Amino acid sequence: MKLTRFKENEIGTWGVLEFDGFKCYTFEPVGADEVRSGLDKRVPAGGYNMRWHNSPRFKRRLPHIYNKQVPQARYILIHSGNLPEHTEGCILLGFNYDARGVWNSRAALDEFMAKLRSMYKDDLSPVKLEIINDFK
Repeated sequence: MKLTRFKENEIGTWGVLEFDGFKCYTFEPVGADEVRSGLDKRVPAGGYNMRWHNSPRFKRRLPHIYNKQVPQARYILIHSGNLPEHTEGCILLGFNYDARGVWNSRAALDEFMAKLRSMYKDDLSPVKLEIINDFK
């Protein structure tokens, strides 16, 4: 799974997520990259492990990314949302984007989740997410 960040400005960071034929846009907080919790910043580029997290806030099971730099306790989730105030350090998905964020987020998340569940059911440990910065 690959997330290629292609644009950043004073409100956020946009990217493209590609996974086994699935493709959508992403929106994350504005840089600089950060490994500490509670700062509403994007995670550093690099390789990430993935696991399921039962989110009390979203009342559903969501993908949770982590690695040696970004601990599980930071709870970086992939979820729905559209605008900078929805990210809280996480990765938002959408089928469209503009200068304010991503759109059609619930549909993008639902399709992404269906693909993950069909391939990996209860164990996301085989899934690796590579985040690449490719700002023009």
